[in-house]
Amino acid sequence: MKEKFGVSARVGAGVFLVCLSSFLSIGSLLKEVLSFDPHNVGSDKVSIYEKRFAALKKILPARGVMGYISNREIGVGGDEIQESSRYLQTQYALAPLIVLRSPNQRLVIGNFQKVVVDSQTCREWNVEVLAKFDGVFWLHNRNVP
Repeated sequence: MKEKFGVSARVGAGVFLVCLSSFLSIGSLLKEVLSFDPHNVGSDKVSIYEKRFAALKKILPARGVMGYISNREIGVGGDEIQESSRYLQTQYALAPLIVLRSPNQRLVIGNFQKVVVDSQTCREWNVEVLAKFDGVFWLHNRNVP
């Protein structure tokens, strides 16, 4: 009888903890829903980042595979976590296009923060600029048929 009571107490405590964590989770979700401000829609970091690609997305093909280069690939600073975040956000912004983190595609997205892309740079990369918008470039890689 003593053993059953010990098991029952542990099961009861476990159920209590699961219920408590569920209520806390629901509480934080409810707090977030109640504090929602429709005037702030589109002003979060992801939405602002996505807007940089809006004009470019209009002229890109609807589907396909694109390459991707950024500050990291050209050796102009940029911390790895920030660059990975920018790459993932670029994939999100350009979906359903497939964006590969490689310049080895015929068409390449260049996503540069404070980098000047001039004719000398294009010759070094063997690319031509098809279009540019707010630090985002659509490039043609001449090495890939």
